[in-house]
Amino acid sequence: MIQIQARDREILRVIYEQQFLRPRELMRGPFKGVHRTEVYRRIRELESAGYISRKQYVPGGYTFIRLTDPGLEVARSESRWDFHYNRRLNLDWAQHDALVTQIRFRLEALLGGDWMPRAVLLRDYTGEKGSSAAIGDGAMVFASGKRIVVEVEELARRRDVYIRVLQAWAHPAKATVVLFVADGIIYRKLQKLLPHAPPQQPFALTTPEELFRDPPAPPWSIRGPLPIYERGRF
Repeated sequence: MIQIQARDREILRVIYEQQFLRPRELMRGPFKGVHRTEVYRRIRELESAGYISRKQYVPGGYTFIRLTDPGLEVARSESRWDFHYNRRLNLDWAQHDALVTQIRFRLEALLGGDWMPRAVLLRDYTGEKGSSAAIGDGAMVFASGKRIVVEVEELARRRDVYIRVLQAWAHPAKATVVLFVADGIIYRKLQKLLPHAPPQQPFALTTPEELFRDPPAPPWSIRGPLPIYERGRF
């Protein structure tokens, strides 16, 4: 049996909150700066001790790290959030969700605060049943009560769909800032549409590439660059 260390507890907590991790995400978060040999060694030790399981759903594909029952017990004791841990992984959204996890680690490093996972946002959603347009993929929450909700957009939608999404976010305003993370044609489409969004909800827009730059440029907004990455601002 291994001695569970603080970093192990963090790993288990993040798997619980994000539903899964891949080794590459670990090296952006709890194991940032650690040689990959050490990362894989600790993964094997946690698996041998019965806290996690590893699975490749497609031969030669990504390895997904998930919680076992003992791992889930530790993770729940470490997390400030209480919600259902889904045993079934939705592979259709796995790439998207992995990017959300990378963005989570980046924002935590930049801002501090706590990450509220999408599962909690869904649990607490009080809007129209069957409509979850204005929920987000997660949120950075701060002791002040302010929050930055993150929406990672990878699928192009029709203009009228985006308009409905923006309207849903603004009635009433649900966040201090809604940060869209998008690339290419989706970024340009949102940039054209955000000036027409209801003004009571502040929106910002950046790309994954820019967010991971060191330091990142402030995201675009209709009022000019929005300096949300300043630690202590919220």
